[in-house]
Order: sequence, then structure tokens, then C-alpha cells
Amino acid sequence: MRIWPFRRPGVDPDLERELAAHAELEGEDQIEAGRNPVEAHHAARRDLGNVTQIKESVYEMNPLATAESWLKDLHYATRSMGRNPGFVAVAVLSLALGIGAATAIFTIADQALLRLLPVKQPSQLKLLKWDGQFIGGSTRGWKDNSSYPMFREIEQAKPDTLSGIAARFQETVAVDGGSGVHRASAELVSGGYFQVLGVSAALGRTLLPEDDEERDGEPWVVLSYNYWKNQFGADPSILNQTVLVNAYPVTVIGVAQPGFVGFETLSPADLFVPLQMNPVVNPSWDHRDRRDSIWLNIFARLAPDVEAQTAAASLMIPYASVLRRDLEAHVRPADRAERYMKNTLELTDASKGMGTAREFVATPLHILLAMVGVLLLITCVNVASLLVIRSGKREKEIAVRCSLGASRFDVMRLVLMECLLLSAAGAAVGLLVARFGAEVLVRMIPADRLGLVFETSPDWRILTFAAVLAVLTALLFGLWPALQATRSSSATALKSEAASLSLGQAQTRLRRTLVVAQVALSLMLLAIAGLFGKSLQRVFDVDSGLNVEHLLSFAINPFEHRYTPEQTRRLAVDLQRRLVLLPGVQSASVAGVPLLAGANAQNTIKVEGYERKDGESMQAGANQVLPGFFSTLGIDMVAGRDFNERDVLGAPKVLIVNETFVERFLDSPVGALGRRAGTFGDEPPLPYEIVGVVKDHKGVDLTEDRLPRTYWPLLQHENAGHLAFYLRARGEPQALAGGALKAVGDTDPALAVFRMKTVERQIEETHYIEQLFARMSATFSALATLLAGIGLYGVAAFSVARRTREIGVRIALGAQRSNIFKLVLREALVLAVVGVAIGVPLALATGKLIEAQLYGVPPMDTEVSVVAAAVLFGTSAVAGYLPARRATRISPVTALRCE
Repeated sequence: MRIWPFRRPGVDPDLERELAAHAELEGEDQIEAGRNPVEAHHAARRDLGNVTQIKESVYEMNPLATAESWLKDLHYATRSMGRNPGFVAVAVLSLALGIGAATAIFTIADQALLRLLPVKQPSQLKLLKWDGQFIGGSTRGWKDNSSYPMFREIEQAKPDTLSGIAARFQETVAVDGGSGVHRASAELVSGGYFQVLGVSAALGRTLLPEDDEERDGEPWVVLSYNYWKNQFGADPSILNQTVLVNAYPVTVIGVAQPGFVGFETLSPADLFVPLQMNPVVNPSWDHRDRRDSIWLNIFARLAPDVEAQTAAASLMIPYASVLRRDLEAHVRPADRAERYMKNTLELTDASKGMGTAREFVATPLHILLAMVGVLLLITCVNVASLLVIRSGKREKEIAVRCSLGASRFDVMRLVLMECLLLSAAGAAVGLLVARFGAEVLVRMIPADRLGLVFETSPDWRILTFAAVLAVLTALLFGLWPALQATRSSSATALKSEAASLSLGQAQTRLRRTLVVAQVALSLMLLAIAGLFGKSLQRVFDVDSGLNVEHLLSFAINPFEHRYTPEQTRRLAVDLQRRLVLLPGVQSASVAGVPLLAGANAQNTIKVEGYERKDGESMQAGANQVLPGFFSTLGIDMVAGRDFNERDVLGAPKVLIVNETFVERFLDSPVGALGRRAGTFGDEPPLPYEIVGVVKDHKGVDLTEDRLPRTYWPLLQHENAGHLAFYLRARGEPQALAGGALKAVGDTDPALAVFRMKTVERQIEETHYIEQLFARMSATFSALATLLAGIGLYGVAAFSVARRTREIGVRIALGAQRSNIFKLVLREALVLAVVGVAIGVPLALATGKLIEAQLYGVPPMDTEVSVVAAAVLFGTSAVAGYLPARRATRISPVTALRCE
């Protein structure tokens, strides 16, 4: 058969003849393999046509890589991808999972950790934070909180290093705008708040310094833009209208600029109220005159060209004066006063705002970002492995390009263009995965309990991140295969038919190295998933000391509706009686502090006959409850009695304690009865008689250590406020929700009910971090294991294809097919063994890093490691089984004709 070569002026004739001979030999080989001569002739013609096409594209290449060259590469890469739909589908799906998972985590992390406040020059904002000795008293925060008198005195003595100082405090309120009562978030702010931040009004005006000068002055309020749009339909007539905040009439004077939601971006404020209106927002307490109550966040804006350290130093003189006045108002022992006077101020970054919400999600997000980074790395390794295999099949094409004058840069550019196409397609599909994944992630975070708001719709920041990630992943998984693709010998590739099926020794080592890396990283993620899963199991295996089955809870806050403490106590008793009469209710009671909801209240206590040791903490948990609380919650009495209806104000003051309290401060449960106790500052010193002892139970969450606890009669509590109701159902607790809402509405239609859920659901939400780690790590490890399996399958399948002739010879010489099966399967298992051996130290090191997030599980758990290794060995066996089975079915005759 004669194949006439393609002729083009300026082309080396010897090279033309070599290419034509190559095509002719290929046609003859196809005839020998049993193909029809005519079909073989046409196939050879097509091959030569491909060579011609390659020549045409090579002639257009130039080392300067013009835009036209890139466009031609793009066109060719697109057609090349279209001819390999299987490869493209696997690569794009792998990249979509990796890029999508990373983008989903970034969607939440960007809002929680990275975004700056939408204000003027946020980098100049600094938060005042003290360090040293607390004077003692009331705290609603810690070292980033200060007293109201301190703020006012520092504001008056503002040094020139600061262009402004402001303060804020956030609280939940009940709002009635005419369409019913709902709960909203109000930010108490000083008069200079908006000026210091540089925030303007979208409608009306913002608060001014004079709006916050008069004590309990004009009840002005500014709405956030989103709240105005969502709650009032963006109606401009809301200006100068009156709304009720905690049943108190206030006047709307403006709407803040779009995008600004206050100083806590994750807990957006709906209303901005002057600090002087604190009694409206916080009717249960007003600490504007207390120097020993820290509750305000003070922040400042640096003057131009002033460093934070310089500004902090300039604040020390007025701060020292404040400390002296604090000690004059609240005398403390000499040693404690001396330590207090040594307190220091520092200015920390406030460009992203602040808030405890960020602290709740910061650690989980950092860990999830690390895990998804490992998953993305596994994805890149997997696609790189596929590209190495594909480059082996394209060795002739690349050799022809190089023979026709293409440089290594030209070939690399073409391969990288294909990688960019794959990565772009993966990113496009990954955005859909990211949207779904972000929504799932948000649902796993109890946003209503934490007061968090996350957006899952992609914006320009998310799209930019996905685009940058696509480019980086393309370079990461494509650069090494591109370099390998340019190292083959053109002469060898064109003259040796065996070379067309072999990657060469270097490429084989590379492919195996990539698969081993996949297995090692997958083992690390599997081990992490096992540790988090076992930790979660240990958490929920803890005995809470409560009977949480068939238990429904909900909360109300009468203070939001200007109830007095006396009215609150009457409301609690009235509602308890109504709830007990509901069908299906076995018992009902009330607590001031909800259980297993992350809430904590403590008092410094004193006990009759007990002498405090040096440095000993006398803190004990505190709760105010109604009669029947212990029986409703399933807490057993050890000694003494429960509270009753006679334990009211004016009656002898009584107290119930738990077993740990008795072990710590008293002799025995029976001996504790009748003993006296009290809190720091009580007059007389020990006004309460211990009348009962109950079994220990968990209060804040399931992982807390044993803690002395005290229980006080709610009917004797002079500042009764927040009420958490508990209903024990005879059947399903959710069935009681409608009746409970009706009971509250019949008592007072204005009362807002919130956090209605079963106690079991409440516990799950409290331990959302443990569940988040367990579920997300399980998902990432499953994806990683799947990708590792694909990599192992690719290695085994390509090995069978490469060694088809060898396997045929072995079978022809009498080799047992079972031995062939073992030969192929052994390669996959050996790679798995090496990967596991490398992955075990990685898993141990990672376990050390996440040890603080584990409960009751060592960072290197033997059981977890064995299970993880077993999963990977099982995956390797499955991945190697199909190629090994295919190898046993190779016909010796066909194999011996195969080149």
C-alpha cells in the first residue's frame, strides 16, 4: 500500500518521507491485525490527515505566543476535549467537587472572617481593650468591654492622636411597627457612632452627638437599610413615624446607608438607638452609673498618620485617672487595688468589626478550610494522574509537533490550555456545587440561636475566588504533566510502536507517585473523619443527668414588653398553670437560665462553716426555677425538698444545691440541709437556708466539667426576667407547640415566643460544632477516597493496556489466569500499602493539631487508624479488581498481534 505524503513548500523532504513511511507501516500493521485492507488504507489516510492537521497548526506557532496562537490552541484544545468525553467527564466532575467544596467553605468564611466593615477607611478603626485586674462586679463581656462612666470620661479627654471615640452595645428587643410584634436586634450607640465610622444616611439623618446628651432624652431611632426594606417595604413615609420598641414609643429619624448593619456584621443590627435610651432597650437593668459594670465596646478612629501604639500610649493618662475614680467608688483590698492600677490599654484592629459570633465560627471555619484544601489537593493530584496517562497516549502527536519545529513552550502552552479548559468547566459546575454546599453548611449552623446571618448567593467576591482557584488548580495539576509531555524523544516515538503504548519509566514513576500521594492524603482525611465521628459519639454518650425525651422548651422575655419583676413572677405562675392543663402535658415548669443551650450564669458564693483557700474559686452555677422544675426535667432529689408555692418574697429565703456543691463545701447531703449560704455582697451575709440537694446534671453543654450549682426560687427573685419554659409530654413533644403558643397568646397577645424546640434538638444545636466537624470531614474523606479509587483504577487499567503483549506471552507460555489476576491486583495493593505507610504519620500530626476539638478521643486512635487503612485497602482492591479481571480475559493471539 502506498500513502502519498503531504507536500508543502519549505518542508524537509526527508521528514516528509519519514512521516509517510510511518503512516504506511501503520496501515500494514492494521492489515496484519485482521482489518480489511480498504479500511486500513482509509485509517492510515486519516492518520496522515491528522499529521497534516498538526503540521498546519505547528506552522502557525511562534515562540512569542501571540493572541492568535492562544486562540488556535484554544480551538484545538476544545476539539481535542470533544474527542475524549470520558476523560473530560471524570476530570470536570473531580474538579467540580474540589472547587465547589472550597468555594462553599469560602462563601461562609469570607463573611465571617475576611470582610471589612463597609465604612470609611476601616483600617483606621481600633477597639479599646484592657489587660490586667478586673475590679469585680457585673460583666457582660470581658477585656474588650468597659463601663459607661469610663467611656464618657475617656471621650471627654480624647487625645489628638484620635479623631473620634464611640461606644456601642447590642441587645434583642420586641418591635411593633403596626403589623404585629416581632423580635429585632437593637444597637445602643453613642452620639458620635455614625460620625466616627463615617456612615451616612440613605433617608433622613443619622444620630448626632446632641441626640445622646440628655439622660433618657428624645427617643430617636435609625433603621438599618435592610430592615427598612424588609419590614417596612422601603416606604419613605416611615420618617418621623412612631414605632414601639419594648412597648415604648420611639420616632424614626433616618435609615442608614445600604450595606451597613452595625459593628457585628454576622449579627446585623436592625435599629440604632442612643445610649441614653438604655432603659428602653434593657428595662431589666441600667448600669450607666456603675463603674464596676463592664458592658460597652469602645472603639476609636486614629488621627491621620498616627500609629496604634502611639494612640494607646496617649490614652494611658486619662485611663489612669479613670482607674483611680473606680477605686474611690468601689474600695478594694490594697493588693487588688495595686494590681488594678497597673492595668493597661491596647488598641486592637476593628476593621472587621467585632462580636462573639465570629468567635463561635472562626475555629470551625479554619479547620474546614484546611480540610477542603487537602481535598482540593487530592483533586489536583487525581486530575494530574489522568493527564499523565493521557499524555502517554498522545506521545506520537507531541513527537510529530516537535519534529515539525514546535518548541517545548508551544507544547506546554497547548497542554496548559487544555488544563485551563478543564478547570474552567470544573469551576462552572463547582459554583452550582458551592451554592448547594453553602446552603447545607448554613443549615448546620444554628443561626437563630447564635443570631447569625449568612448569604449563600454568589457575589463578585465568590466568583473571583472561583476564577482564581480555577487558574491555580489548572497550573497545579497541569504543569508537571505538561513538562513530562515535552520530554519524550521524537525519533523514538515515531519509529517504535511500543513507545506509543508506554509512558516511559519516568512517567510511570510519576503516575505511581501521584497515586501514592492520593492514598496518603485520603488516609489523613479518613483519620480526621474517624476522630471527629468518634468524638461526636462520645459527646452524645454523656449522661446529661436529665430526662430529655418527650421534653419541649420555649422562651419569652417579659422585659421586652416592660413587665416589672412582680408582673414577671405572676406571669410565670399563670402560664405554668395554663400549660399544665393542656392535653398531653404531664408537667410544666420554668427556669431563668435555659439548660444545655450554651447559657451560663454564676455567682460568687459563701457557705456557712467553709473557709476559702488562697486562690480558690468560689464560683457556682446559678438558676432561678419554679416548683416542679426538677421533676419536669427528670432531676432526682437526693435529700430534702423541692420548692413550693410558699417560697415567695417575704418568706424565709431558701436554696437547693447539687451533689458537687455538697462534696466541695459541705460534709454530706443530709448534713447540708439547714446550713446557711449566700452570695458576695448579701446582707445579711448568709440569708439562704439549704432545703434540698439534687443529683448533678449538665447545664451549659454535655462536655462541661462537674460544677457546683445553686437553685433559687424564682418567686423570691427580685429581678426576674427571661423565662425558659419546659413541658413534659405524654407523647410527641412537638404536638404541644400549638397549645403552648395559644396559652401564651391568651395570657398576653403581645408576648413574643422564641426558640420553641425539643430539648433533644436544643442539645444538637448546642453541639453544632462537633456535628459540623463530623459531617463535613466524613463528606470530604468520602470524596477523597472516591478520587483515590479512581486514581488506583486508572493505574491498574493503564498497566493492563500497556502490558497486553506481555500478558499474552505469559498466557501463551502456560501462565495460570489466577496468577495474572494476582499480578495486576498486586500493583494496586502495593501502591495502597505505600500510601498508607506515608499517611499514618500525616494522620498522627494532624490529630495533634485538632486535639483541642476532640472530646474523649486521643489524637492517634488505633481503632480509627485501622478502620481508615481498611477502607483504603478495600477501595484499592475494588479499583484493581476490574482491570485484573480484564487481564485474565486477554486472548494470546490478539495480544501477540498487539503493538
